[in-house]
Amino acid sequence: MFWIAAETGMRGGELCGLFADDVDLANRLIYVRRSAWRGKLQTPKTSNAVRHFPISPNLAQHIQEHLAGRTSGLLFHTRNGKPYDNYNVVTWQLKPLLTKVGIQGDAAKGMGLHAFRHGNASALDSVGAPVRVRMDRLGHADSEMTLGYTHAVSEDHRRVADEMGRIFDPSLPKLSVTDRNVRTPLLNSVGA
Repeated sequence: MFWIAAETGMRGGELCGLFADDVDLANRLIYVRRSAWRGKLQTPKTSNAVRHFPISPNLAQHIQEHLAGRTSGLLFHTRNGKPYDNYNVVTWQLKPLLTKVGIQGDAAKGMGLHAFRHGNASALDSVGAPVRVRMDRLGHADSEMTLGYTHAVSEDHRRVADEMGRIFDPSLPKLSVTDRNVRTPLLNSVGA
């Protein structure tokens, strides 16, 4: 469940509402058709939340192994076959895992299923995924909402700083006329 959450950025309720037939392993697609809230199935949060998108071959293989030949029923369920509740997944499964790897107390605050959405949005940004792809995967109608989920990582900042240095470094070789036309207005505006 946590691998799906990390790779797809699905909402916790959407994860808890996944059925085996919502995963098309042959085409490596996940379909979000419903959600679970407090252990009960319901329609997803918004009309944009009803969606499908590709998954990696590795995740498809992992899900196939998890299903072990099953083709129906909930992908993840309680012992009596009911949908999980987000709170219980975090309390009974995620928090103990975090504790086991040394993340606890204040460091674990805010680390629930929703944190996977933010992590996914940031990873999508880091790999240069178009905003439309990010919106579709996260089920957002508004790009501003998607951008609010995106947090830059230090490697991105370093990569951008290096690229900006290549653009604005005054010791760069002389520019061609075409390059000069592109750079001159920008450099003039910053006093270079």
